[in-house]
Amino acid sequence: MANIYNEEILKSSKKGTDKNDEVRHTKNMMLTIAETEKYLRISHSTLYGLINQNQIKTVHIGKRRFITIDAIDEFLKKMEGYLYEL
Repeated sequence: MANIYNEEILKSSKKGTDKNDEVRHTKNMMLTIAETEKYLRISHSTLYGLINQNQIKTVHIGKRRFITIDAIDEFLKKMEGYLYEL
């Protein structure tokens, strides 16, 4: 299974240096579109293509769109299964 807890993304999502201000990292953590592109190492248009094809599920909060860690894990599991079938 893919390990989604990428150190760069986790470091960039922390608030301040005080322990009380740190963001808790859980499987329900949400990434922005830009963070997801950076993690998956894909372009903006490729990510939106995957979203439009319903291969990656998103969450809308107001006008903003996020992708949960679980949604990325689910997508990567499907891709790993596809690669093994070839």
